Amino acid sequence: MPPLPDRFGLFWLVLARTGGVFAVAPLLSTQSVPAPLRAAVSFVVALAAMPAARAPAGGVPQALLPYMAMAVHEVLVGLSIGFLARVVFSAAELAGGVLDVQTGLSIGSTVDPVYGESVTIFGNWFNILAALVFLGVGGLEVLVGSVAVSLRHIPVGSTTIFAAGARTAVDALGWSFVTAMGMAAPTLAAAFITSILLGLLGRAMPQLNLLQTVIPAQIVVALLVVLAAMPLLTAAFGGLVPDTVSWIGRLWT
Repeated sequence: MPPLPDRFGLFWLVLARTGGVFAVAPLLSTQSVPAPLRAAVSFVVALAAMPAARAPAGGVPQALLPYMAMAVHEVLVGLSIGFLARVVFSAAELAGGVLDVQTGLSIGSTVDPVYGESVTIFGNWFNILAALVFLGVGGLEVLVGSVAVSLRHIPVGSTTIFAAGARTAVDALGWSFVTAMGMAAPTLAAAFITSILLGLLGRAMPQLNLLQTVIPAQIVVALLVVLAAMPLLTAAFGGLVPDTVSWIGRLWT
């Protein structure tokens, strides 16, 4: 065991990484989780992850400025991990947002009770459903375990994450958009077909007010398709947890 002062200094570096993860991670970074509770969870997780931590090759810096620089580095590592988890999780809300724009529900935006931001109807619905599924299939356990795993693959003070982190973040953003479009594709197709049919009906019946007919019809069709596809959507949201593990693992593979 390293001397106690080294372990004490190492613990605060691990806590800096853990705090970075939970500062932007899905669910834990929301307004519904008080900052003191988030800090307490970070402290407990850092304690639990200490057996996986190793001191830097040159030891824990004793001078203030080098130590603070290393602490900032650990916060950036934690933010990278939490950001990837947040990007994967946001695919569900993005899918709902796309549906809202295509069906006209984006007109009546609401305030998301989770993140405190203005979101649309389907976006809020998908976000809450994804949060429940994320909790039910062990998403929080994945975030906690990612701290210990990262300490094994990215030791404290290691600078290998920066190049991999930037590349992985860009790839994850693209993947999130493609995944969101895949989740929304059946409903988008149904809304598109409805628009075509109503357009043909408007040609046959010029007296029909399409402006007052198309949007309500698209909303009704979208709701029916989403309700019918709810088991598939739930399974897709559950798949976001292993996707989170995969994307976080790219930081050190």
